[in-house]
Amino acid sequence: MKYLKEQYNAMKIGVIGFSWGGMAVHHLMLTNPDFQAGVSLYGIIRDSESRYNLLNPTFFMFGGKDHTISSDQVTLLEEKLAEYCKVPFKVKVYPGQEHGFAQLKPDDMKLEDQPYIEEKKRKRRTLEFQMANEEKPCPCDIGDKFEYEGHGQEVSVGHIKAYINKPSHSTDKAVIVIHDIFGWQLPNTRYIADMLASHGYTAICPDFYKGQEPWKLSNDWSTFDDWLKTRDSKNINKETDVVLQYLKEQCNAKKIGVIGFCWGGAAVHHLMLKYSIFKAGVSLYGVIKFTEDSCNLMNPTFFIFAEKDEVIPLDQVTALEQKLKQQCKVEHEVKIYPGQTHGFVHRKREDINPQDRPYIEEARKDMLNWLSRYI
Repeated sequence: MKYLKEQYNAMKIGVIGFSWGGMAVHHLMLTNPDFQAGVSLYGIIRDSESRYNLLNPTFFMFGGKDHTISSDQVTLLEEKLAEYCKVPFKVKVYPGQEHGFAQLKPDDMKLEDQPYIEEKKRKRRTLEFQMANEEKPCPCDIGDKFEYEGHGQEVSVGHIKAYINKPSHSTDKAVIVIHDIFGWQLPNTRYIADMLASHGYTAICPDFYKGQEPWKLSNDWSTFDDWLKTRDSKNINKETDVVLQYLKEQCNAKKIGVIGFCWGGAAVHHLMLKYSIFKAGVSLYGVIKFTEDSCNLMNPTFFIFAEKDEVIPLDQVTALEQKLKQQCKVEHEVKIYPGQTHGFVHRKREDINPQDRPYIEEARKDMLNWLSRYI
């Protein structure tokens, strides 16, 4: 640790280990808070410590046919972690795999094992992004939480609440801003809404979770899928209808667009399939696996993605582009921003990320230009 800090100026450090080394990772994640994240690859459980109050996020990987580590031992580990661990953790068993499978060289690799080995590599790359985010080990939370109070106000819109900001002059243009999994009160999203207001739009960010709790960093990621079931990005028509009515009646809006981030980006895809009233849409790293298969959009839509997005692989983006070419009859564009990670447009502060600043500013400008062109 001292060497890394003094010789390489390392400020964010993680640790991974295999077998005996995986056992060592367990020990280090119990005793050294300087490790921001750890990955234990088939760490030998019988020789590990019998403590489970880990200090920082840790991922445990095991093979389904590991004769060194029994399935009963893995189950007991999970139970103990669930009982004592207060930070995010994950235990995953890879079907049919033996002890040491993640270290196989490519020329030794069995064809049927390739998917599991590649998945492990992806998990390790995800660790790098988690480390970069320090105490925020969430793929949708890479970056910086803005210290921002907002210039708008909270209002009631039918059965939900919303944040709204209006420009200084009268306008008939409005944009609905759809939040990510962290909800409508996230300062970062309100910052973007205020940016839209400063460019002449009535900007409104409704609570599409209808009063339900947004995702929190302290939540257990193993519960995410169950949490998401009650927050379907394709089940937002009722809320959209009341917001559209509010914009028309209370804000005199006649030309309306919609943008959304992550979960909200998937929601934009849905709305651009269902609502012809939206003159333009911008989906910012909308999670493709959350969206409908159809790409028969009703009005111009711009899709923003990050090159190094661990949540949205580039092969999914390529498949989306192909479907848009086949099915979409209106203007559309898919753009990938080099070197960027999930959430970069609203989750990174350009003032403290100088290497990313050109892409953050470019994406925001592209978003505004798209809205201006069609609204």
